[in-house]
Amino acid sequence: ATDAISSAGGRDLTRELNMEKARATSLQQQLSSANDSARTREESNADLRNSLKEAVSLLKPLKEHVAQAESQKEDLRKELARSKQRIDDLEKRVASQTAG
Repeated sequence: ATDAISSAGGRDLTRELNMEKARATSLQQQLSSANDSARTREESNADLRNSLKEAVSLLKPLKEHVAQAESQKEDLRKELARSKQRIDDLEKRVASQTAG
């Protein structure tokens, strides 16, 4: 009877051992998967950081170009205003010459 009890206990321990080994294997696979996901996320983050750096580096020349274009536009506006004033002055002179 003692042999039957110890035999049954041995089977229980063996079954428990096998279940724990299976659990450990499953946990190891989950950990490996989590590590792979973390590595992939870190690589994606690095790519995004590099893309952001590149985008930021392109912003400065773009802002400078826009500022230059605005300055040129302002210069043209002033030149046009001077030209219109000159036209008005010339028209007045022409009118005064023809009147006199």
